[in-house]
Amino acid sequence: MGKSLTKAFNGTLSKVKEVLDKVIDITAPDSIRFIGTEEEQLRLTKIVNRTAQSKLGRETLEIAAKAGYSVKFSTSDKGGSANSIRKEININPTLNDAMLVMVLVHEAQHAKQFSRKSLLKDVKKNSIKTMIMFDRASEADAQRTSCITGWELKQKGDEFPYKNFADDSPLITRSFEKAVKKGGNADMAAFKGWYDDGERKSAYEKSYIVNHLVSFQVKCKDDKLKFNKNCTGKEVTDKMCLTTEGENYFTDDAGILEKGKFLDVKQETMTFLKKFMMTREIVHGLESDKSLDEISIRSEKNNLNYKQQKQTPLNSSKTKASTAIAKEIINKTKRTGY
Repeated sequence: MGKSLTKAFNGTLSKVKEVLDKVIDITAPDSIRFIGTEEEQLRLTKIVNRTAQSKLGRETLEIAAKAGYSVKFSTSDKGGSANSIRKEININPTLNDAMLVMVLVHEAQHAKQFSRKSLLKDVKKNSIKTMIMFDRASEADAQRTSCITGWELKQKGDEFPYKNFADDSPLITRSFEKAVKKGGNADMAAFKGWYDDGERKSAYEKSYIVNHLVSFQVKCKDDKLKFNKNCTGKEVTDKMCLTTEGENYFTDDAGILEKGKFLDVKQETMTFLKKFMMTREIVHGLESDKSLDEISIRSEKNNLNYKQQKQTPLNSSKTKASTAIAKEIINKTKRTGY
């Protein structure tokens, strides 16, 4: 980590402006850069400082900084985005700072994923099954990073980032907290918790699978997609489920990513995929993607999010503590932060 960024991380919020110029010094090759007005850069510095109080948050930002990523505000995304071509992390300034801490580290984790160039290689050859596994693992890993960063901040007395995250992703925090209580693999639990939210999976199916394929059709380039590269769940976790030290935190049988809730899609998505393959076969004479046969249809009930489902408390014994947490998640409609 460059000296300028280290100073920004270690500086108190009251002295942020003193290190602002050094933070955005583009002559330091491994320092993070902020894009925007001086006021925007000041706010970004505070958010970075706050995130860096978490060990995982700091390590994740360091990796993104060394990969050459800059950070700026943008309202073009609901939360944020990471662009591997421009090497930019965008976060939405309309969100409160506590939530932006979670968004920033989420997008920084995507930047870390992008820095592994093998992930972007031959993506046009991936089967639908492989696309789904990688896209979902990418999001689940980024959310796992936010969850643990928020938890570490909470242990240090800054509870607002985690509260905001819990309101947005209660199924992840439920799975994570259960693992923490039992002394289990909390990293993997947070990762797996992402797959319990059917509504979110449906949204990503549309954004990253359906819209992606439609864009190729519109450009009349769908014949460029091969759909002949199939990866195993183990290959996915070996590339996606890595700690900052490079160790795979997914210790269960990774084969589970190839079935059930980890691979299912809503009926609407499957209908589109079959029509897409049929059109491609008729127009271009290309063989259909046989991996569709391995993908199951998600029930309507499982398309719902946490607040729409009738969930059980954190454990079957229904202790007072777990019941209180479950009720708080269900009843609290809006988290506040600063």
